[in-house]
Amino acid sequence: MRLRTRAVKLLEESIRKGEVILERDNLSHKDARLLENILIGVAKNLYLLDCYINSVLARNKLDTTTRNIARVALYQMLFLSRVPDYAIVSEGVESARELGFPESKCRFVNATLHRLTEAAGELQPPDELSIRFSHPKFVVKSLVEYLGEEQALKVIEADNKPHPTFFRINKLHKEKDRFIEKVKKNFAISFHRWFSEYFTVSPNVTPNLLPGFAEGAFTVQNPAFAIPVLLLEPKKGELTVEVGTAPGGKLSLIAEIVGEDAEIIGIDISADKLNITQKNLARLGPVKNISLILADGASLPFPDRSVERLLIDAPCSSLGVLSKFPLARYRKTDEDIERLAQIQEKLLLEGARVLKKDGVLVFSTCTLTKRENTDKILLADRFGLSVDKSYPERLEHFRLKNFFQTLPGEDGFDGCFAVRFRKLV
Repeated sequence: MRLRTRAVKLLEESIRKGEVILERDNLSHKDARLLENILIGVAKNLYLLDCYINSVLARNKLDTTTRNIARVALYQMLFLSRVPDYAIVSEGVESARELGFPESKCRFVNATLHRLTEAAGELQPPDELSIRFSHPKFVVKSLVEYLGEEQALKVIEADNKPHPTFFRINKLHKEKDRFIEKVKKNFAISFHRWFSEYFTVSPNVTPNLLPGFAEGAFTVQNPAFAIPVLLLEPKKGELTVEVGTAPGGKLSLIAEIVGEDAEIIGIDISADKLNITQKNLARLGPVKNISLILADGASLPFPDRSVERLLIDAPCSSLGVLSKFPLARYRKTDEDIERLAQIQEKLLLEGARVLKKDGVLVFSTCTLTKRENTDKILLADRFGLSVDKSYPERLEHFRLKNFFQTLPGEDGFDGCFAVRFRKLV
């Protein structure tokens, strides 16, 4: 099967499932990278590509497969300059044949792609941000409401740029230094500006191919998500609980900080996600003091006032990680934000119940909406909590009044929000 044909088929499946599906079987590294580039690029520019296609082919209604052939072809014309237009047209027509189109329809595809080729150089980006950057209108509105127009535009632009993969060094791994040297011999390595235990490599590599990853010396995690854990300041000898623990990145970081001199419990409502968490933790090495419990965070299996440190990794609309999950943006609704905000409030209420007097609760999301983030600060009194103004000095750069935040596009960060509370009574 031709690479472009595979791209068209995977694009259809990806749009149907709402997540980019990559199948690299039997592909060279170069072709696998091209396939990934096409699929993620089309996903991040879906509205823009359709706008252009509709403007050029205003009188022609395209079936789903023909539209996806056109999307893949136009993306290459506009964003992949190495491929000549005539080759893109030829590949598109051959894809149609390979997908079983009759010859008459292949001729239609050929004519369609030629028209796009002729128009590609004259296409002008639309003024409307939603179309130009392929974000639903309500997402743009939510970001502007929360961040202001200037910052929202920066976030929207960052969402459509390549998403960096960060690796975190497992400080408990006995051979971490040897593996770091091995990585340096095979890749150009860049350590993060603010968090030196995080790094990226060039050229990009799938995690399993990074020396030391399979052995547990590294894990994949964006450095933004170290902030909630550092803000929690887990202590030795205390009970630390994380709600919404999958896939285990923050939980393993807690273990790195306190070692085996504290009890650490991860809670998740999904059995499948807990299984993934268990596998991730096992790869990083046995930590005897971590327990995983299948439970609803709104009904925790702990008595009142029994937990010293609680991290709520709350379910959210995930508007801070749209670069990583490009198709997710098209499935979000205003109703989702309200529904998730109500779930978050239940988690906070239950978290306040199990927290000891003077205990620390960190509430964190990977989204960028007022309703899911800063509105929670206004509700603190209702839950018997107060904003705790103490925090580690290294987090000062990320503090905004009484909460902490990172934005996509800034130093490779994903979007992360975190606020630290203390139990009043």
